[in-house]
Amino acid sequence: MATQPFLPHPVKRSNAPRTRLTSQGQTSIPAEVRKALHIEPGTELVWTVVAGHLVVEPVRETNIKDLQAALNPSRVLLSVEGMDEALRARFRGRK
Repeated sequence: MATQPFLPHPVKRSNAPRTRLTSQGQTSIPAEVRKALHIEPGTELVWTVVAGHLVVEPVRETNIKDLQAALNPSRVLLSVEGMDEALRARFRGRK
């Protein structure tokens, strides 16, 4: 039997912003949602159905510079081996 995906937050429909679908299949993303998720014009969105719910997420491209900045906030250039060691150090002891 397939397991249902976990939705991290229950939907509170009474407080949720609402939009309408146009006859051309278009909708707007409410300003408060755009601000909360840092969605700007041109942001690519992924639309999926999870456990009978529509889930829309912005595509976040992660490149090697983003990874390096997250692991090395001092901005010192790291080799691949240095990044591997930083990852090991950051997650040491987690299981």
